[in-house]
Amino acid sequence: MKPTRPLATVLTEINANTPNPADRGTWLRFDSLLAEVFQRDEDLTPAIDTLLSLFERFPRHDGYGVLSGVIQGLERIKGYEHPLVASVQRCPTDLSVSMLQRLQKSGVKRVGEVDVATLIAWGSKHAPEIDWTL
Repeated sequence: MKPTRPLATVLTEINANTPNPADRGTWLRFDSLLAEVFQRDEDLTPAIDTLLSLFERFPRHDGYGVLSGVIQGLERIKGYEHPLVASVQRCPTDLSVSMLQRLQKSGVKRVGEVDVATLIAWGSKHAPEIDWTL
């Protein structure tokens, strides 16, 4: 079933909501919002910053797998690489650094002027560990 609400409305809702890291149920709502984003046939470039901000907002949590799904969704959006680099430079997280590692494994050595390997090394050092006890 294709989403009927405008993408901007869904992104505003994602930005306005904060799931409780310790409550799986609140992450289910986020999961449904993300599904509403990724089920679209339209250009999802406007969603990139909102999606990356989820990693920054929850740097020590994977959202019970919900945020891991964001990785695969972002990788399908053309042009996510430069915003990803900016996100890692601003607020490195395990998930955003993981995305850089996936880029590197696919053969990408640079994103613009940024050396991917160098940013991975720096980001890995500065990213807080995911707290799997939440």
